[in-house]
Amino acid sequence: MKLENLAHHINLCVKANNGIKLASWLSTNEPDHVDALRKANIGSTRDSLSKKYMNKFASPWDEICIAHLLAVIAISENRMEDAYKEQASMVNAFLRFFGVQTNWVLTPLWVVLTELRQLAHDGDVELYNQQKLTTCCEDAARICNKAFTMCVTDR
Repeated sequence: MKLENLAHHINLCVKANNGIKLASWLSTNEPDHVDALRKANIGSTRDSLSKKYMNKFASPWDEICIAHLLAVIAISENRMEDAYKEQASMVNAFLRFFGVQTNWVLTPLWVVLTELRQLAHDGDVELYNQQKLTTCCEDAARICNKAFTMCVTDR
């Protein structure tokens, strides 16, 4: 699956306010589209994807799609710290969108934050095994707190 196809499916979900379907498209655990996305984009880097797709989709979806794809690739290559970093980038971009939406985006928010937490744990395990400083869970907690604050202060 090309990144344009992912963006198209996401766009349809956003236009229809379909949070459940959007959550499935943003999930790194959805086997059908994740495998197709990974296979069609093997060897892609942030630079090559940014040159090709940045500003071709409505903001922040260009950043969200690129980060999602890079997280999927990193997971398939068992690079969990990199997968966490890409997921964190995706979640931060999603939070910019989330702040101006209604409650229909709570389901995708829950999915991306749950996966962020799991990838943070996996990233810290990888760092610990390499005898490096573990920072992923701490960073993920800050992002989750930011999302929680956005939910609590919603009027």
